[in-house]
Amino acid sequence: MGRHYSNHRIKQAIKRNEFAEALDKVSAYVRGHLEQVIVAGALVVLVGALVPYWMHIRAEREAKAGNLLAEAQHVFSTPAADEGGSSYGGGYATAQEKYSQASSRFREITSGYSGTQAALAAQLGAAQCDLRLGKPDQAAPAFKSFAEAHASHPLAPVAAAGAAYCLEAQGKLAEAASAFDAAAARWPAAANLGDLLLGSARDYGAAGDKAHQKEALSKLVALSGHAPKAQVERAQAELKALKGGKG
Repeated sequence: MGRHYSNHRIKQAIKRNEFAEALDKVSAYVRGHLEQVIVAGALVVLVGALVPYWMHIRAEREAKAGNLLAEAQHVFSTPAADEGGSSYGGGYATAQEKYSQASSRFREITSGYSGTQAALAAQLGAAQCDLRLGKPDQAAPAFKSFAEAHASHPLAPVAAAGAAYCLEAQGKLAEAASAFDAAAARWPAAANLGDLLLGSARDYGAAGDKAHQKEALSKLVALSGHAPKAQVERAQAELKALKGGKG
């Protein structure tokens, strides 16, 4: 028994010594790396303090970009004198001048506020200006890349429609019809679904494809109560005309 007890005490002592040695090692490491430990702790505190500040700066940047976007959109949407608007009070004499100015403003946002939601919208604004300035070749890639890179963004169907309008402007009516049709199928809940279906019907009709024209119009009529009333009524009238005036 004594020998067993002694062996037991020896084992316990060894364990205590191992534990003590381990503590000594940790203590020695901390003493030897005290400066690093202090710096690491300070960094944690600093990062914790910087996060709210960074979020505040980011919110301010988003707000500034949003204000600039609103100004650019105002320029874009206000009619110039040759569009029935007025050139007085800061208005523009021609649509060419107006869209050129709006384009510059949109591009300032995309370059100066990249990464913001406003910069995303400004990409489309600049492409819309290019299209209206008679540059569909330049606008089309911007529309297409936006729709593909940001397919889940609410503006993706708008970008897809822009790409189809570019094909229209280039006289590629069959391709434009297919592009409108594909966008309507890809984004069935899009806010501009009526525009997509009307564009599809218009271009299929212009390309001589009456069957697909009727199909697009019928899809829009089926959205009665969900799509804008004026668009549904227009589709009904065009569908009736295609059927020879029969209801």
